[in-house]
Amino acid sequence: MLLLTAAAKLFSAGANTRILEAQDTLSHLSYRPLMIIVAALEIAVAVFLLKSQSSLRRSLVLFSLSANFIAYRVGNYLLGIHTCPCLGNLADRLPLPRGLAGDMYMVATPRHGDRPASYPAQWPQKQPLPGASDVFFFDGHAEPVKLDLLWQLYWHVGYKPPAKRPGLP
Repeated sequence: MLLLTAAAKLFSAGANTRILEAQDTLSHLSYRPLMIIVAALEIAVAVFLLKSQSSLRRSLVLFSLSANFIAYRVGNYLLGIHTCPCLGNLADRLPLPRGLAGDMYMVATPRHGDRPASYPAQWPQKQPLPGASDVFFFDGHAEPVKLDLLWQLYWHVGYKPPAKRPGLP
């Protein structure tokens, strides 16, 4: 999966679009070299995961990659940096409350599975969310999780999963 996403980033970095020349506010790099750097990192991690004999080291490297992604998103959020709307973000169109229960909007983005080609302007709260997101678990395994089922995962020790995603009938 990492090799596929790295290939997609490298392919996209070669496109001739203005957004790739825009500067990422957090890293101060334009998106083109940033995508190339992240693709190289994903390739390095994929090669390590394929060659390493230690499941603990593989888990730690995968956890580190995931933690960097989350730190980047949380850093942007805490600094009030908003990504370009031209990149699309379904989370902003979902009728989810912000705050502790609504922080799911940061991860509830349809990256995989049966998802729309582009995000609709509004998403009906009572309809199931489209697509899935790959979730990496602390024990080292990964699996695709339908977006509506993200609320049923145990996100931290004190988290109590609701019976279903807020808003569903």
